Amino acid sequence: MQTGSFTPVQVIEQLDLILASELFNNSTVLSQFLRFVVEETLAGQGKQLKEYTIGIKVLSKKPDFQPQSDPIVRIHAGRLRRTLVQYYSGAGSHDPIIISIPKGAYVPAFSGPDIVQPVAVISQDPEIFIRKKTTVAVLPFRNNSVDTGAVFFADGLGDQISTELAVYPELSVVSYYSCRSIAEKITDIKDAGLWLDAKYILTGTIQHDKTQLRVRVQLVLSETREQLWTGSFEGKTTMQEYFEIQDEIVRKVVAQTAGHFGAIFRDSSRVPAKKNIDDFKVFDAIFWYYHFVYEQNEEIYHKALTAMRYSVQADPDYALGWAVLGEIYVGGYFMGYEKGIVDDLLEEATRCGRKALKIDINCQHAYQTLGLAYLFQQ
Repeated sequence: MQTGSFTPVQVIEQLDLILASELFNNSTVLSQFLRFVVEETLAGQGKQLKEYTIGIKVLSKKPDFQPQSDPIVRIHAGRLRRTLVQYYSGAGSHDPIIISIPKGAYVPAFSGPDIVQPVAVISQDPEIFIRKKTTVAVLPFRNNSVDTGAVFFADGLGDQISTELAVYPELSVVSYYSCRSIAEKITDIKDAGLWLDAKYILTGTIQHDKTQLRVRVQLVLSETREQLWTGSFEGKTTMQEYFEIQDEIVRKVVAQTAGHFGAIFRDSSRVPAKKNIDDFKVFDAIFWYYHFVYEQNEEIYHKALTAMRYSVQADPDYALGWAVLGEIYVGGYFMGYEKGIVDDLLEEATRCGRKALKIDINCQHAYQTLGLAYLFQQ
């Protein structure tokens, strides 16, 4: 076991700091990967950290897993290295221990901050500054018919749902054609989630005969395969009805999964047992907003308000942050949590909504904020 001048306890404390960050909190795959290689190394099992072992024990691959033909471990190892660099350039810039995964191996290294300079590395890769969002992937709908119209309908449905989901700025939507490529190789939802790094998978089935079309849609939490939402739709099978029912399905699916009170929102608002209500960071702020809307109590209101204020101070160009801050102000007005300054709350909400739109004209939350504020202002 090589831990440099650090004790195993110190290394585990540093590991917990990393895994509590937004970058890792939003990625189950990277969190499990990092925890496994660190704990195995501390237990003196570093020599056993091979692609096959990681694939089986971390990525839940089957015993016949072949690393030579399946690069999934190498793919996630590369992502883990980049994410660690991003962490140490931001939230972890003052941490006492740097955990890294040297290229060409899976045994982590532990060093002091004076040895590694992650800021110099991160400046060369602008992509890692992209904000981490909740990722959704739409897999192709299974179709029981070889009819050309039904096949066209199934593919168009997946593509259109992906396009509409991308309107929501708090979601990151995997390219539908990337999802289609993965679906040709992988049938298990959990494996698909690992490959695509998607927390939520949306897919379904299509049944078709000469006169009727029936579509069932499911939203699944990929890590646990838990079904969070399901919907069923029916329509006629002429080409004109195909387009009409496709538009209707897309509207309902997007509203009921990604909408303001949809299944993704409800799942995001569930509080993990390990989550400290006082622990808000820049990109944790949206969580507290969701939690406030779901719980609607004064304690959560003040936590959400503080978190979002901190968020936009840290990142003034965060359009979604300004819009959500405005919605929280409207919520405080409606619930009567700020007695004596209710009019100021609506003025602040309007200001936040306008600022969000100035940054991003397509920010959907901003329109909702302004709509609510103008409604209460009559």
